[in-house]
Amino acid sequence: MSDQERDDFRWRDNECVVIPEQPATAVYCSDAGYVVIRQEGSYPLEDMSVILTPESAVRVANALVAQAETAAHLSCGSEPAT
Repeated sequence: MSDQERDDFRWRDNECVVIPEQPATAVYCSDAGYVVIRQEGSYPLEDMSVILTPESAVRVANALVAQAETAAHLSCGSEPAT
């Protein structure tokens, strides 16, 4: 990237941006023993939450990893590992 390109850097339309802006995400255990996935909303009272049993959280985590691996392989132009 040239100095001129750096001076004219655009965050919204630039292939150099590898992680676009996204809401903050937290994962924690509730007092009742559930696993909570909470994502920051645009306004203070708009946070979104998914509440899971520990067993369900493990299944969701495994599914997320599998989907992320598939997406990573597809975006690189190769077939996912089996």
